[in-house]
Parts: sequence; C-alpha cells; structure tokens
Amino acid sequence: MDSICANQFREYPNFRLEHLSCFGSPVSDSMDLSTAEETCKSYKGQIITVQYTRDILLLQKALSQVTSGTYWTTMIVPAFSAGMIRGDKACVRFTSSSYGPAHCSDKHIPICSRNIECSATW
Repeated sequence: MDSICANQFREYPNFRLEHLSCFGSPVSDSMDLSTAEETCKSYKGQIITVQYTRDILLLQKALSQVTSGTYWTTMIVPAFSAGMIRGDKACVRFTSSSYGPAHCSDKHIPICSRNIECSATW
C-alpha cells in the first residue's frame, strides 16, 4: 500500500496509509489498498483515515455525504487546517469548525489521485 504512492511521488518517500476504517466494516491498516477498498465496497461503505505526519494531514477516502460506490483519493494538505478530498468527479471541500474551508493550491500534492484538477479559485 505504501510503495504505490512512494514510487509515484518520490518527494514523499515516507508516505504511509494508516488507520484505515470503513463505514459499516473495519478495514485493517495491514491490508493493501485494493483489498481494503474491496472490503469496504462489499459493505457499500467508504474508507476514511486521518493521520498527522510531521507537517501534513493525510486524508483518505470518504465524506458521509457522498453516494455509496463513490471512492475518494488522497490529498495532502497542511496540518491543522481544513482538508480537501479529491474524488473521481470533483474536489470536495472538507471543513473544520476551527479553520473553515481549505483551498486548492500548488501546495496540495495529490497522492495516487485520478486525473481531476482542483480549482485554484476556491
């Protein structure tokens, strides 16, 4: 699971996908990503994880509002700020009660994302 992203984005060699959980079913962080997604999909859920690593917050998969069968890819955003989820069809803002909505920018590095561009004007 880790090597997929590390190989694609060598500036983040220590990137890890950890603390996976799934609405409807637990997903172990020892699973590879495809196994975790299949497990999650079989329960019609989405995967979500939040992890602090040095100065970044990693967000993977899911907002409760998205439809079942919609699976979300990872964005890196600055720690202690609101998040941004990059999806198959759109970039979705993930708001924090303390910090408000995040904005797409060049500093938001997509990890193993599909080819969806975030709007820099949000």
